[in-house]
Amino acid sequence: MAKVTTVLVTGATGSIGRDLCPRLAERFQVRSGVRRDVSDFQPPLPNPVYCNIRDFDSLLKAMEGVEAVVHLAAQSWENDVYEYMIPDNITGCYNVFEAARRVGVKRVVFASTNHVVGGYLKEGKPVTEDVPVRPDTIYAVTKVFGEALGRYYAEYHGLSVIAVRIGWFLHPEAEPLQKGHPAARHMWLSPRDCAQLMTRCLEAENITFAIVHGISNNARQLMLLERTKQLLGYAPEDDAERYVQQRE
Repeated sequence: MAKVTTVLVTGATGSIGRDLCPRLAERFQVRSGVRRDVSDFQPPLPNPVYCNIRDFDSLLKAMEGVEAVVHLAAQSWENDVYEYMIPDNITGCYNVFEAARRVGVKRVVFASTNHVVGGYLKEGKPVTEDVPVRPDTIYAVTKVFGEALGRYYAEYHGLSVIAVRIGWFLHPEAEPLQKGHPAARHMWLSPRDCAQLMTRCLEAENITFAIVHGISNNARQLMLLERTKQLLGYAPEDDAERYVQQRE
């Protein structure tokens, strides 16, 4: 795959996107995809462009000249299925992959979720990247769809796709982390590790399709990282225990 220089990030105004886009802009030419009038957005959001995943033409335009897409935009948790989940997480996800195919994007990094294997995690079972899916919400089911769609586009349409099963993205000062929330302790993803992981996903070579885990180097991790580290050269710097123990 040719070197990535220009990246479109969908969902740039979300909790991850707001932090990630400026960090990626230190290495890539970033287009921050927003679904409202771009005049509403000022730095530090780099190069905002109109990009509504329900608006196929806006995706085609936003992707012109782009080598890679980081697809973050989605409805999370249990929003109304017909009003939100299907238009954004099913149809919108299809729009992103299909637009990428038509425009000639080389790689799509798809933001999946720990919830696609949440059935194991709720029982305290460690998981690798290749376990059968076991979604714990309808939201998770829509992300399973996105992973399957990504594999289809990789194997039949020539896209390179990496699905990142993101744990729990939190800033170090966030209350769940400070107070040692059990889920935060095993699946925390710090902002700087998130940026490193996405950078590795954008720059990795010789990948048709892969699923990786998106957490920091947590001592209590259940989403095991060995394969992700080997595949991408990911070297997370943070551990949830470091922040919890300071306050215990």
